[in-house]
Amino acid sequence: MKFTVSAAYYLLALLVCGVQADKEPLKDQSRLINLQSSRHHDVRLHCAHYPDWRIADEGDVLHFHSPHYPRLYPHSSRCGWQFKGKNEGIYFTINCQVFEMEAASGGKCKDYLSIKDESQQSQMFCGSQSPSLTVGNKVTMKFQSSYRKQAIGFTCTATAYLS
Repeated sequence: MKFTVSAAYYLLALLVCGVQADKEPLKDQSRLINLQSSRHHDVRLHCAHYPDWRIADEGDVLHFHSPHYPRLYPHSSRCGWQFKGKNEGIYFTINCQVFEMEAASGGKCKDYLSIKDESQQSQMFCGSQSPSLTVGNKVTMKFQSSYRKQAIGFTCTATAYLS
């Protein structure tokens, strides 16, 4: 199917934004407006070796999980996620629906999820110790697994709130 530029723009605006665009191309800048959606975003984040910052707005729900979830996560894996609020007043609550990792041995986590916010205090979670916490505006999370045991891992959400 072949579209003209204006038809493609119209369809793209309808599909992506859920709004109807002008059918005529924009001829002057006076008709430009900022579109703001009242819909909150439900975003799936992938575990990356060098994660980019994901910007979240109030009400956004970010979903993240261990590699290969719900299958066993791989041996010797390292990856992470980074996200921050669109403005300074946004903070995040992190909750995990499933959290099954190798238990600590000798008081030390071999496989873990670490969560650090702008206060630079890092919290480490392993075994069945599921995170349920509120963190600040900038969050860095890291997943690491050892070469020994595997487990199902975790599936979690971070929800952005405005203080």
